[in-house]
Amino acid sequence: MPKKSTTFDVAPEMPIPTRRQKRDTTEWAIDLMAVSATIFAILVSMDFGPLNLTDDNAIFVRNLMIGLSTLFWIAAIRLDISAKKNSEKQFELQMSNYETMRTKWVELASQRLEIEAKKN
Repeated sequence: MPKKSTTFDVAPEMPIPTRRQKRDTTEWAIDLMAVSATIFAILVSMDFGPLNLTDDNAIFVRNLMIGLSTLFWIAAIRLDISAKKNSEKQFELQMSNYETMRTKWVELASQRLEIEAKKN
């Protein structure tokens, strides 16, 4: 990748759209809780070892884990959608800044060419 210039000697580089910048701690935590609640709900449904509960308790715990799992997965999807929207907004801002900088660069380059033409 070419070196970015802070002067107007080199044309500004066009921004590259990205889906997201990075995953934050909240997204990691929500994803972890969603996966663990899903696994726990499956284990309770299978009557696995220490999770072999009585019928009343097993049904309540299984329904609770299914509800929590659904809630966490919905939260994870909403966080992902909001991250995508924020990334799109940031790209639009970068493109408007790029267009402004590109216009200024073209104007300065044309002025420089006119000055060089007058000198010769």
